[in-house]
Amino acid sequence: MLTRPKSEIFRILAIALLLLGIGSTGRAADLKETLDILAEDVVAYMNENAKTKLSVDTFNGPRTGTGRTLSTGLIERLKTQGDLQVVDSEVDAQLVLRGDFTLEVNGTSPFVLLEVRLLNAENGAEQKEFRSRITESFEKDFDLAAKETGSAKISQGPEKDPDGTPKAQVAITDDKAVTTLAGPTADTTEAIEKAVDPQKPLDQITESDRKLGLAARSKAISDSIKNPSFHQVSATIMSASEESKFHMQLNVSETFNRNLNAFPIVDKGGIAFAPFQEGQFYSVTIINQESFDIGVELLIDGVNSMAFSENAEFRDVGKWVIPAGRSGNILGYFINPGSVDAFQVSGKPIGPVEETLADQSKIGTITAAIYACWEEGDTPPRAAKIVGDPADLRTVRGPRISTNIQTVQRVFCETALAFMTVRYVNPDPPTDLP
Repeated sequence: MLTRPKSEIFRILAIALLLLGIGSTGRAADLKETLDILAEDVVAYMNENAKTKLSVDTFNGPRTGTGRTLSTGLIERLKTQGDLQVVDSEVDAQLVLRGDFTLEVNGTSPFVLLEVRLLNAENGAEQKEFRSRITESFEKDFDLAAKETGSAKISQGPEKDPDGTPKAQVAITDDKAVTTLAGPTADTTEAIEKAVDPQKPLDQITESDRKLGLAARSKAISDSIKNPSFHQVSATIMSASEESKFHMQLNVSETFNRNLNAFPIVDKGGIAFAPFQEGQFYSVTIINQESFDIGVELLIDGVNSMAFSENAEFRDVGKWVIPAGRSGNILGYFINPGSVDAFQVSGKPIGPVEETLADQSKIGTITAAIYACWEEGDTPPRAAKIVGDPADLRTVRGPRISTNIQTVQRVFCETALAFMTVRYVNPDPPTDLP
């Protein structure tokens, strides 16, 4: 039985204005950079071949993952490219961009292997000359990924067709990109802390300790991808494990209002699933039973719930702050301290998200990534101290806002300690639209 934290669930959340960056370890390009390069390569190829109309199709992946982030990100970038038109239907397109991705978990850390294909919309023939462009663009990242992950699968470079032509593959090792695409459910806090002598004082944590903590975290995430599971706290509340102190509850209403009711979360082969229906509005409650504050990066189908904020600093930080022993109910996409755009289950999204989301009919994901945070000058939680890099602490001061939604200043560890993901079915878009 869940013991409620001290105080009722509150609806006013604090938006964080400070950030802790983890130092670069020479990782391959992150997801943003990867999508930027992919979009540039597509545009260059189409310009060279006098093509102007492109359809971006589904990026297929395993049942535990979500490819919507990939197609959404590419569409967003391609729509800004000169004369190129991104069209909804292959009937209107000259070329079609498709892809597949796999989650590789047998190396020292999980990574995503992405394959893209550019097809002739008329006859479905692949534009194989496009492959060499991708291979050239990501050759260095592919080599680096092989070294980082110790994966035999990619040590020889991209896979090849029987004719010897390398496939247009991209190895993505960036931690945030991998967890966004994988949508894991895992609390790595305990694994991180157990990797280092519990008697060791925080001020004596070394770079070697940090590597041990990160390795333990990677293994915990890989294990959760290989064998997905979650803990059913109650019929309407889930957590990553029985020991985890981070819980998530979904709340639903048939009409938009603040009086949403707790909604059931069911187990589908180890995956948390919400049986949403067309037109329902929902909110996401995060319950923090830890002794430290947390920052919550809430992703809806891969889109950060602060992506549409009028404040660029809020968009960059992208986290809601929930104090120790408290709960917060996130009602929708944050616009400004006085308003949010509600989360709604719909085949045709409304509000600013309408022109952003792709793959409307596919499985949707609600993912909460949990980051430790603390006030400047305070002692970080042990797990955050182990995996964080003190040399990269920096403060970003945001505007003072005194309206409905409070703002607070916090320092974050950029390495997430836990993830909770619930999946649902996105309804098919209406067929009778004008």
